[in-house]
Amino acid sequence: MKLKAPDRITFNTSGFCPGCGHGVAGRLIAEVAEEMGLADKLITTVDVACGSLHLTDWHFDTVMAAHGRTLVTAIGLKKTRPDNPVLAYYGDGAGYAIGMAETMHAALRNDNVIAIVVNNAIYGMTGGQMAPTT
Repeated sequence: MKLKAPDRITFNTSGFCPGCGHGVAGRLIAEVAEEMGLADKLITTVDVACGSLHLTDWHFDTVMAAHGRTLVTAIGLKKTRPDNPVLAYYGDGAGYAIGMAETMHAALRNDNVIAIVVNNAIYGMTGGQMAPTT
């Protein structure tokens, strides 16, 4: 049995560290977007860190945000495109350290965006420093 890749993702040589969940998470997002019929309308934001490696993989409208500002970028896009589903994709360093205030206040405001924080337990793009979830 051979698995068929979703149309909304291209598999390139991975830049992710061995064992990191970013690759699997990216594929699952592409599969779910297709299955739910959201792929043509979905807008995604990725963090300048490890999540940015999905820029060449995903076939969605995607914006790269400053480190820790992925969620607020997604919120701004949602306010300008209220009929589009908007997804913020970022790591634990961006979500729970550099962008903790943004994550917390988006939850308190109940902003209508999808936030996916991948816990890889390190700052991977800068050599593996400890993150809040390490």
